[in-house]
Amino acid sequence: MGFKTLVQRERKQWLDAVRVFAMLLVILVHVSHVGWYDAPVDTASWKISNFYDAFSHICVPLFFMVSGACFLMPSRTLTVKQLFFKYILRIVTAYVFWCSLYYIVVEGAFRPNFSLSACKTLVFNVMTKPYSHLWFMPVIAGMYILLPILRQLAANRCTLLYFLAVTFFFSSICQPFFLHEKLTILANTATQWGPDVSIWLFYPMAGYYLATEDFSAKARKILYALGIAGLAVTILGTQWQSVLEGAPNGAFMSYDYPNVALAAGAVFVFIRYAWKQRDTVNFASKTVAFIAKYSFGAYLVHEFFNVILESRGIVAWELGALWATPFLTLGIAVASLAVSWLISKIPVIYRYIG
Repeated sequence: MGFKTLVQRERKQWLDAVRVFAMLLVILVHVSHVGWYDAPVDTASWKISNFYDAFSHICVPLFFMVSGACFLMPSRTLTVKQLFFKYILRIVTAYVFWCSLYYIVVEGAFRPNFSLSACKTLVFNVMTKPYSHLWFMPVIAGMYILLPILRQLAANRCTLLYFLAVTFFFSSICQPFFLHEKLTILANTATQWGPDVSIWLFYPMAGYYLATEDFSAKARKILYALGIAGLAVTILGTQWQSVLEGAPNGAFMSYDYPNVALAAGAVFVFIRYAWKQRDTVNFASKTVAFIAKYSFGAYLVHEFFNVILESRGIVAWELGALWATPFLTLGIAVASLAVSWLISKIPVIYRYIG
């Protein structure tokens, strides 16, 4: 096996590991979020749910970082035709199918009767109101549209670093200032005079940078320390603000807050360097590759299992948040992966809905 082939395999293995971890965190978000919303904020159940929920909010940034690490590589050929008719088309068709299905099955779009008015409402909702976790899909499709431009920016290291600095400052660092009345004027001034940039452009570029930069052991330790600090701010900041207001407040969990970005970046780099890179396909790599292959379908379908469990009164915080939250998360993950695998057996259709 040539060196280039080995490097590509190793990169794919650890990125698959990040993708699998992010998929599990998405499910953990939705399992723990029930207790985070419903349990009284001064109880142990809420604090445990808050810990799981706050930690798992790095999931979406990780997905965007993986996309950046995959699609921005100069060695990867990506034509506009491939971009729209292979990748974006799959996102759009999967979104329309699953969003419609959720509205029909969960929200009862056609209850009590099937009618033209109900069809119009369904179409309107699918076009303008993504169901629950499906909000992610239009956002990442929008990022995909800009990939040819991002690839040009990422090709030059100085331009890449400048882009990261600008987007991180204006789309992330400025955000917490809006929490404090006296600091709002600074945030408003910065956002008024600065470029209107999206955090969803920062994350893929950051993913590419973190996947290609050679970090020394000292640099990694600093990054990990910042990630742990970011996670602590997310958990304790959310707890402090929620207890202060007497109700859940998820401002510190926002994807555009620097504490979340730092935690996501630290986990991304940790998995990159911790993953065992071997010139052999071992059991771990096979398992991760298998799960990664069906992780998108699992992401799409998992909310059905959440809804079923909640409708039967099976919620983690009432059973015991500490053990029930990871237990239900793993159970839903296994069930979702099984459904995704079954759907993959449907010829042709799978490539458009899963």
